Amino acid sequence: MGQRYEKNKNSVSENRETRRRINEEGRTLSEEFASLQELSGMIDSLDDEIVDSVRELETVQTTETERLESEQEQADAEKEKITADINAEIDKLDAGVSKLDQLRSFEFGQKSVDAAEKTYKSEISQFKELLDELDDDIDGASNSEGSNASSYRFESFETNTDTMHELNENQVVNLRESVGGNSLFGGTYMPLNQTAQTFTTGTLGDGRQVSIFDHPFSGNARSVYSQGSAFPDGPTGTCGCCASGTIINKAGGNASEYSVVSYAMKEKLCSENGGTSPDSWVGILKGAGIPASNATGASLEDLAKQVESGHGVIIGVSARAYNSDWYGEYMPGAQDGHALVLESVIRDVNTGEIVSYVVTDSNGSSPSEAVVQVPRETLEKAYSVMGVRRFLFGPKEGMAVVTDDVIW
Repeated sequence: MGQRYEKNKNSVSENRETRRRINEEGRTLSEEFASLQELSGMIDSLDDEIVDSVRELETVQTTETERLESEQEQADAEKEKITADINAEIDKLDAGVSKLDQLRSFEFGQKSVDAAEKTYKSEISQFKELLDELDDDIDGASNSEGSNASSYRFESFETNTDTMHELNENQVVNLRESVGGNSLFGGTYMPLNQTAQTFTTGTLGDGRQVSIFDHPFSGNARSVYSQGSAFPDGPTGTCGCCASGTIINKAGGNASEYSVVSYAMKEKLCSENGGTSPDSWVGILKGAGIPASNATGASLEDLAKQVESGHGVIIGVSARAYNSDWYGEYMPGAQDGHALVLESVIRDVNTGEIVSYVVTDSNGSSPSEAVVQVPRETLEKAYSVMGVRRFLFGPKEGMAVVTDDVIW
């Protein structure tokens, strides 16, 4: 029986794991798209870009549902085949027991018959246990942490996936103990009455005159960049922590990726891989003595005005929609949330319309590379995509944080 039993045992285990995975993916899909019908009912009141995003998400839902249904059919068919194979083995063993019973009429060899019958019945019992295992309820399979989409975390893509690591328990404890008191700011925070920054003018390739807030392309030494470099064997999804550090430094502080992530770990404001949410950004900034608020429902244009007034602004975007050169082609439904600092705004001098935005991206390898100019339409789409996902997948809170004070 040995090889036949082991083969069937492996088949049962693989089929159960396949069905468990399909159930879990189906449950997650159902949770993530639970609000899609409600949003679809509001379609007439939404702008074209958000409508397009909703339609793309509907397509993703349909495609994923069809995939899971197909995989479920295959898994059910495989289960039926395994059941038939095991029942065939049980039938063979039952036939063997019947033949042994016929030998009871012979006077000699009864001990051998008893031993053989005992073996057959034991094997039958083991095969029946496999059938029970195959039919066991798998709906109660464990949910992995983070499958609850109500707590969306921003953990941006790494350009080199070989550097992706998770902290072990001792590293987490060490990080959480590494920062004490309120040393996060690294000095004394002093808010401003009005911004100390100015506007400069320039000319675009098409001849348009534009105004640029501050001097974003001069190499921002205040930015926190090279995300993940502070922890060679630790957290890498630290974009929100890095963005918070850049805001702290704009306000005159002296933050680094290490100090901010350490503080966030200590205060349990981030995941073990450094992932954060808008509420985390508020908590980190407040930990540095900088009051900040979750900017619920704010448009990018409203946030641009905050930047031009000297407030610090962090936004959440779809990494792929914002910068496909760095993060790959945009994929509707991809969990690619990324935190950026809204650094500057470039406007047409004559019309006042926003031409493009300038952001600080912590995945840049240097202060100059971390500063990225993004066309208005591109960043608005990347930002609005996160707004749609917020409605579908997460709590109804903004994907942006703004400092209450003027900080620079």
